[in-house]
Amino acid sequence: MKNLHKKALALLLTVMICLGVCPSFADDRTADTYYYGGTGQDTVYDVTPLPNGNLLLNGYTQLGRADQAQLKGGGHPTRAWLVCLTPDGSILWEAIDETEGTTRYVTPIVTTAGEIAVLFYNSPSQVNTELAIHFFSLEGELLRKISLPLEAGLVEGRMTDGFVFYDWEKGFTVAELNGNLRALEVAKEERIIGFGTAAMVPYDDGWVIAGHNQSENRIQMVAGFDANGKRVWSFTTPELSSGFFYGPCLQNDGTLLFNWCKANAETGDVLESRMICLDKNGQLLWEKPIPKEISGPFAITDEGWVFAKHWMEKTYTFIQFTLVGFDGQLQKQWQAEKRREMFYGASMFTWNGEAWFHTDTERQSNRVNDRQDEMELQDVMLIRVEDCKPVEQ
Repeated sequence: MKNLHKKALALLLTVMICLGVCPSFADDRTADTYYYGGTGQDTVYDVTPLPNGNLLLNGYTQLGRADQAQLKGGGHPTRAWLVCLTPDGSILWEAIDETEGTTRYVTPIVTTAGEIAVLFYNSPSQVNTELAIHFFSLEGELLRKISLPLEAGLVEGRMTDGFVFYDWEKGFTVAELNGNLRALEVAKEERIIGFGTAAMVPYDDGWVIAGHNQSENRIQMVAGFDANGKRVWSFTTPELSSGFFYGPCLQNDGTLLFNWCKANAETGDVLESRMICLDKNGQLLWEKPIPKEISGPFAITDEGWVFAKHWMEKTYTFIQFTLVGFDGQLQKQWQAEKRREMFYGASMFTWNGEAWFHTDTERQSNRVNDRQDEMELQDVMLIRVEDCKPVEQ
């Protein structure tokens, strides 16, 4: 009977390997950091926790990982890239689109049908030549592709049933998941500019966005829009209008959480920082001051909110994480390993209740494998905060 079980297990592993779904380790690993990438520049735009507990990364790769050859040719050829990670940071599956060019995956949506819908762009010389929605199962199987017209514009973010685009001349459009385009009622003067697509999150049948309005006074605000693009509420005050809103983070009870901070316009030093919670109608539920040196993107945990701060001293980059309790007081801090790396697009996210940090990193002298060549390498970096060294208070 034991031999029968062993044979069955061996057969199962063989099938998993053939299907490309057998977990593999990160490309590089240090005590507190996971690296994903290869002999070229690799970028991830979004980190998306999936309903099955795994994590989706989307962006582009120049290949070179998993014994694949780096793309050749003029310019910077890339391939659209999805990576699915298990909770221990292992690669469960990856998908690399076969289209040659300057391609990437952006702005994923987990649909109500339990599929992954992600936008595919091909943009050589920064001019779009192809735009489509690609659908994947949670197991990494490519299900179908739906082409979209190039005149849709640039993606602003997502709503429950599609992707929101903006064009300077045509205004706002939503590309529904079936490929249909429909115009939205958002007036140009109502446009709110946030910190990338992460500033816009699906909410009810529409979306919520944090940022500043398009007018010259650049008032900072949070606003909710319905499925037709009509603004149904906005939140700001004269006191808050000159600061910055980071978020929104949708909580389990349906409320919206933000960090608001105000900085000195000349020095950049943070003068004040608060956590602000709104209900689904944009009404203020509460606000709480936190230490002013703690601000920006954050992750929500059962113990409080975790913030990241990184800086350079000489040739080293340092990262410090701070846990702020729900009472607004500093509770705990961690220090990641120092490193000789440059960061691009750092963010915090919550994965299975834990705080994580993501950035793209330009790696140089601390490369830990033999893939270093004449070009500078840019990899995807993830840090699990609990893996870092606690700082003694």
